[in-house]
Amino acid sequence: MLFSIIIPTYNRANFIQIAIKSVLAQSYQEFEIIIVDDGSTDNTIEVVNAFADPRIQYYYTENSERSAARNLGIQKCGGEYVCFLDSDDAFKPNHLMSLKDAIQSDPGNKLYQTGWVVQLEGEETEVLPDHPTNAYKYLWFTGVPINAFCFDREVLKLEQFPEEYWVWEDRHLMFRVMEHRDLQIIQVPTAVFVEHGERFMNSANPKVLLERINQMPAAVDDLVNAIGDSLLQHITPYDIKRKKGSVLLVYAQDAILAGEKEVADIALNKAQKLLVLRSFPRWIILKFIVMFWPVFKKLFDNGA
Repeated sequence: MLFSIIIPTYNRANFIQIAIKSVLAQSYQEFEIIIVDDGSTDNTIEVVNAFADPRIQYYYTENSERSAARNLGIQKCGGEYVCFLDSDDAFKPNHLMSLKDAIQSDPGNKLYQTGWVVQLEGEETEVLPDHPTNAYKYLWFTGVPINAFCFDREVLKLEQFPEEYWVWEDRHLMFRVMEHRDLQIIQVPTAVFVEHGERFMNSANPKVLLERINQMPAAVDDLVNAIGDSLLQHITPYDIKRKKGSVLLVYAQDAILAGEKEVADIALNKAQKLLVLRSFPRWIILKFIVMFWPVFKKLFDNGA
């Protein structure tokens, strides 16, 4: 059984070595690594070339965002099963073995998902989800990292990442895959999601925040247009509104922490149209901060 590990990357020379090493350290060694460099301008290629392992393939492409990079990886891979690993995340050494054992013990048309670990400043928090009664609703509201999933290659011939989106693009794919596959959860925490400063720096960029504010609701609407009849058998129209609104609140919070009042106000106004406000006191708190921005900005600046 051959696994293809697809690693899209963009200017992650300082992280990708850890991601590659985590794959090479797997207890199950039947794999190939497909690295798609999405137009990096740093020394990513030198870092990759330092690994003298014939199982590593490197492809450079002009910057087209991660959906296109992942899709190129799908085109290039030859494994029966495909895992995606962001270049600043990692796998535990038993990740592929856990997947192999699950596939062999329960074969069939499945989308496999492991548990995961959130790593922050050297501390690790395990996340072990139960087997959900409603897999659609579980994935709708649970932030499972992409590196916790394993797809069979055949289903990725039918469904790929939507290249017009780089926000919520993984969920867009997963729900379309679930039109063909049942979700199978492996209760072992083998995927690693790494929280680090550069993630926050990127989320604090006002241009990036504005694009996210526009892209995420559009990606959700696009998915509903694609498979709405099936999707609405498992989740409600309010679930759809609530998801968009709650994510917009996160973006508003990121904008406030970055000192971007105008961006926060855009996100809050969009969220206000979607949410039942009495159910979301955080909206009220964030809106209050924006309304009295000069006072809170002074407090933030003094605390910095």
